[in-house]
Amino acid sequence: ADNIDQPAAIAFRAVAGRAIGLIKQGGLGGSTGANISAACAAVDVECHSPSNISMSFLDLTSVVLGRTVTVITDGVDDVECTATCGADVQTLFVHTSCSRSLFAGQHFGGLTVATFPGVDYCEPTGPPAAAPTRIVVVPPPPPAPCGCGPDTSDTIASPTSIEFAVGTGGATGMVLQGGNGGSMGDAITAGCGTPVIECVSWMSSGNTSDTVLASTAVASTAVYFGGAVVVPTVGVPGLQCTLSCGGLLQTVTIDTGCGHNLF
Repeated sequence: ADNIDQPAAIAFRAVAGRAIGLIKQGGLGGSTGANISAACAAVDVECHSPSNISMSFLDLTSVVLGRTVTVITDGVDDVECTATCGADVQTLFVHTSCSRSLFAGQHFGGLTVATFPGVDYCEPTGPPAAAPTRIVVVPPPPPAPCGCGPDTSDTIASPTSIEFAVGTGGATGMVLQGGNGGSMGDAITAGCGTPVIECVSWMSSGNTSDTVLASTAVASTAVYFGGAVVVPTVGVPGLQCTLSCGGLLQTVTIDTGCGHNLF
């Protein structure tokens, strides 16, 4: 919403996160290499030009997970950073010319965009309220949802894959996507152990066919209860996934044909 020509600096928050591949910003952003574990108390971060490693935008800095570090990006089109924890090294790529979307909260792996220092945006206008009794912090509105369906901005014909973050929670019932999406079964709790997910392709008639994702144990992290998993959905009109953990079982149904909102 702000249409910044190009940020002069970006504050990144260090987080536990896996290398997601180059799936952001039209293939120009993302991360490769090792995952950053929540067991890391801090990571060593440095940033430079992808075409000239000697052109430094941030000298090697130790950043505690959850804290931020500012990278100078004035006049820079692309930034390459490394986040290191012991022997684990993750390389992150961020396109900063604003020819691709770049916004607060955008996740690139072990680094998430926190703010753009020096840029005042989404501030309220008009005179301040007189003698407030409390302060309410109103975050900027999120960008239009990415996905497919009538209420999304991207109008994807049909996704070729979907990345899910596995979390705790109770079953919602079939109340989403016009009754075609939702979940049934047990509530998944944080103390159940290591979750296992398996997905099969699903038709609206209720029939299942080929297995889309074989049983996969998902490593637990502090960012997401069960980490993240990518499910291929080429030619798949719907998914039916089972999430099992310590004797608990929840079945999740999702319409991936884009006739209903998916974002």
